[in-house]
Amino acid sequence: RSFNKLIILIPDNCQLSVTKGDLEAQNIFSLGEIFFQTERPQGIEQSVYWIYESAKDEETKNKHGQKILFLFDFPQILQSAMGENRGYREEEIPDLRKRNIKAFQDTLENLTDSVDPNKFKKDVTFHHYIHKQETNLASVLREKIFIEEIQDSLETDTSDSESENEKD
Repeated sequence: RSFNKLIILIPDNCQLSVTKGDLEAQNIFSLGEIFFQTERPQGIEQSVYWIYESAKDEETKNKHGQKILFLFDFPQILQSAMGENRGYREEEIPDLRKRNIKAFQDTLENLTDSVDPNKFKKDVTFHHYIHKQETNLASVLREKIFIEEIQDSLETDTSDSESENEKD
């Protein structure tokens, strides 16, 4: 099955290694590239990734286990500007990185809201998480995907109910 939103990962320390080896160590696997035709002449190429739908299949590396296909991105500008050893003095200015990350996300949302705010919220999700060595990113993503799907389902049910009530 596929998860039909772009996941933008926002780790708390603005550090994330997205090399193929690092992702596979986190049980995130590349399926290949997909090309999106855009107004730009060269379009956009994006990697398609997959994780196991169940943690049990992930543990056993079940070749026949159900998989979730998804797109994600980690804004490299966050790492370049706000990652480790970038001069952030958290001890002197508490929450500075957190405020800047929030401003970054707000800016992205404002840019896309000017185009079509409902489409953006339907197609993109931000995922903040605490980045630790022992964090299994596949588990974090699986949980995020399940929560988003439940929320989307509830919103769909609510809007369907409202539409039926308007007809009555």
